[in-house]
Amino acid sequence: MRHHPSGDRIVTASYDKTAAVWDISSGAETAVLMGHEAALERAEFSPDGSRILTAARDGTARLWDAVSGEQLFIMRPVGNYPTAIFSPDGTRVLTAGENSDATLWDARTGKKVLGVKSDAYTRAVFSSDGRSFATAGKHFVSIWNSADGALTRSMRVTSWPYSLAFSPDGSRMLAGPWGWHSHRDTSSLFDLSKGTEIAKLAGSKSDTQLNGVIFSHGGQRIATVSIDGTARIWDGALGTLDHVLGQEVSGLKADIDTDERDVEMNGAFTPDDRFLATASVNGPIRIWDAERASLVTTIAGHESLVEHMEFSPVDSNILLTASHDGTARLWDVDGALTTALSHEYRPTFAVFSPDNVHLLTGGGDSAAHLWDVVSGRETIRLDTHEIVQSATFSPDGRRVATASLGGQVRVWDVTTGHETAQFRSHRGLIQIQFGRDGKSLLCASMNGTAQLWDAATGTELAAINTSSNLPQAILSPDGNLILSAREDNAGHLLTTGGAELRVLVGHQDRITAAAFSPDGQLVATGSLDHTARIWSTTDGANVRTLVGHTGAVTVVALSPDGQLLLTGSRDGTIRIWSVAGGLERAVLRGHSGAVDSAQFSPNGLYVVTASSKDRTVRLWATQSGRQIAVLGSHDEATILLGFTRAAFSSDGTRVAIVSGEKDVRILRVFQTSRDLIDFARRTVPRELTACERRSFFLPEDPAIGTCPG
Repeated sequence: MRHHPSGDRIVTASYDKTAAVWDISSGAETAVLMGHEAALERAEFSPDGSRILTAARDGTARLWDAVSGEQLFIMRPVGNYPTAIFSPDGTRVLTAGENSDATLWDARTGKKVLGVKSDAYTRAVFSSDGRSFATAGKHFVSIWNSADGALTRSMRVTSWPYSLAFSPDGSRMLAGPWGWHSHRDTSSLFDLSKGTEIAKLAGSKSDTQLNGVIFSHGGQRIATVSIDGTARIWDGALGTLDHVLGQEVSGLKADIDTDERDVEMNGAFTPDDRFLATASVNGPIRIWDAERASLVTTIAGHESLVEHMEFSPVDSNILLTASHDGTARLWDVDGALTTALSHEYRPTFAVFSPDNVHLLTGGGDSAAHLWDVVSGRETIRLDTHEIVQSATFSPDGRRVATASLGGQVRVWDVTTGHETAQFRSHRGLIQIQFGRDGKSLLCASMNGTAQLWDAATGTELAAINTSSNLPQAILSPDGNLILSAREDNAGHLLTTGGAELRVLVGHQDRITAAAFSPDGQLVATGSLDHTARIWSTTDGANVRTLVGHTGAVTVVALSPDGQLLLTGSRDGTIRIWSVAGGLERAVLRGHSGAVDSAQFSPNGLYVVTASSKDRTVRLWATQSGRQIAVLGSHDEATILLGFTRAAFSSDGTRVAIVSGEKDVRILRVFQTSRDLIDFARRTVPRELTACERRSFFLPEDPAIGTCPG
């Protein structure tokens, strides 16, 4: 299984005697390579992507056209434990195997160029520049000149190597151990200019994976990966031990009854060498930070042993895996803390269901998409027949309502995907909200009107005037009050029948944002006049006026306990205020443009904010105002203009991000400080440094010192 050099296709080798080429974007099988008479061992693209090379247990290696799947040449004999690889420039093929010479072939004609004699079994590999190749037998590792087959170096080894690897600069070589013919935990690093062993890479408590001894792409590190999924990181030049990744298991051995060719597990560095992926014989895939010696994430999903993995050559966030469960899979390792939900068109909204099981997305076309949050699989697609503008769940999560700019409202059953109601509202429909009991639906349009409907029958219950600056009317938590803002700079509290109860007078310019407190006793408003105000819903009194922003207030939100108010502004800042005293508690600085959305996490510990101007989503700590992470950030040259939005799930464990791209991302967030501390301790199983404590948002420890900057 290998990536195409462009990263857009993969080739997989199978026990069914075939290889297959797959298009990554569509998942379609584009070619099947049929001709081998036994299970395939390996398959890879040529460096230019035009050809595919395969090796199988029928003793042959074969060349194929990568587009048509036509078989071009057969190269024999290869023997058991076959090697078949392209030279770095793609002009030669190197083959080797049990009871066969190591042979160079012309990749264009399929003709033999030269062969070199070696032991009864042979492993072989090219150097990174292709000018030499190495073979390993029972007692020697030999280096040969690719041009004429001359022997340039021979090094005696005490064990039988299973894997060989040149360092990127060609000065060193790794030999990995093979089964019962060697100590399974002992690898060797050689100096090729001197022909001497630099170091033995030993000490692992369990067997080393057969292909689990690798150089990083830059050659500065070596990883030796055990079958328990742990890894040892060594200095690439000196062979000294730097880190042990994970808790090693003692005495874990490969199954003696298993054909070793069936368990050729490996590890893989990302192209930038920062991260290392490992698999184990009895657990999930793990992604490690090789620089900080910490666990980044685990990926579960395969139902059997993962035999091969590699990162995309063009995107370090994409991991390709092949498993004995019969599947090859692509993972977004941004790192399995992230699920990417791909759309044909750029979505503009993402809404979690009340029970956090589903995510509803859409906005770029006439389809609304219902996804399973955990698996990232699309479960239902709702075709609204008009460009869908927004959507929402009913309070019990059993229904979905969609709204189009044309004014069409449709209500759907979540379980079946069937439409249960349909009616027409005003054109320019941009916002819909179910009432508390799920029986009513409040719809707001850009033309300055809102309507309250019976969600089952489509009967209009009330018509409400609004403002172009805050066109959506807002329902109170108990469903008994509606707030609308009009062009008169005032807020209007109405009954659900549309009768006016109170007028909120005080803002010097039009109202742009509003939110009720959880108990419905207060309502907060933001305005073009740069201020936010808190009002009593009981008598309409102005309880607090919050002054500090230097631009229009674009968003307001109250904390789940009703004690704090969040305001976001066109000045790029977010401010947190005490509701009781009106004092400014924190200023969140980091966005370089207007803030479009801001929300407390359900437990109030965090704030998530988004800006369409700087196209970032940011996570903050409520108490300190410290920025914890930039969750969505894109190079301006690579992203199309579009809304940037972020929303917490109701349990606070996930954030959905819409960022103007063709996917919605779901990121994991820690629900409590305890969760975060536990994760930090699992990730870095030692005392954290001052800077690591800051990165995990933990208080500084005077005994450790402070992190500079």
